[in-house]
Amino acid sequence: MTTLPIFPPGVLEASKNNKLIVFLGAGISCAAGLPDWNNVKNNLITRLRENKLCEESVLQQYTRMDFYECFELIRSTNVKIYQETIDKSVELNDQVKIENYKNWIKIIKSWKPIAIVSTNVDELLLNYSGCSKDDFRTKDNCAPQDLKSNKVFLIHGVGKESIWTLNIRDTLYGNRNFENFLWNVFGSYTVLFMGTSFREKWREYVKLNPALQGQKRYFHYALLPSAPEYISDLELEQFSGVHAIKYDNSDGVHINFAATIENWNLSKPRLNEDDITKAGTPK
Repeated sequence: MTTLPIFPPGVLEASKNNKLIVFLGAGISCAAGLPDWNNVKNNLITRLRENKLCEESVLQQYTRMDFYECFELIRSTNVKIYQETIDKSVELNDQVKIENYKNWIKIIKSWKPIAIVSTNVDELLLNYSGCSKDDFRTKDNCAPQDLKSNKVFLIHGVGKESIWTLNIRDTLYGNRNFENFLWNVFGSYTVLFMGTSFREKWREYVKLNPALQGQKRYFHYALLPSAPEYISDLELEQFSGVHAIKYDNSDGVHINFAATIENWNLSKPRLNEDDITKAGTPK
């Protein structure tokens, strides 16, 4: 029987003190039933091959590429197939899986984060979070002062409207208000990452943590699969101030990701309104 990771005491403490932000990555959508980006890349290559739109040598080059680079090239040369494949990949039509996703978001909201930040380009949060449309903010209207207002920040855009804001250059650099937003997230709150891979772009985000500049330290946590390991636990902690919480995914699926969320809901102490203190200004 697989041993599931326990609910982090530091996350519970942050929740009690109105200092918790939950950062959702693609893993939670994949657990619900959407394909990961490597599968989307493979679907794109298959469609290009079936429609005889590329030489086999070019398709082989796409196969060896990181999906970011592959998507950029395919979008520039075969935009119709690119957009059709992407649109299909962010749709979830299975009602059982939708209910599972809704339950996970309900559990996450029960931890009383002051905000949810998502890097996903699907519309699951928009459609199934139980939040009002007015509660959502996108990358272009993220503001630090909104963090305490229980908003949901979709920092990579929303579905078909902004599907290609995955590039770190587009999402981070050159947008001073957005940089300030991220600085405030990582420097003033405890962040729980769920479903993120901590590839290079994530390290760029978390480097904005003022704790790494010798200021007040807010320690962060990340629920990560046991493999693949894009960054070692030690490097993650030293480089980004993030403590890794690992669940076993040796079977190659997301069963234990979902099981961990549900186990945390059952095992952690209940958060009552009387237990929650007003947040103070970090010193």
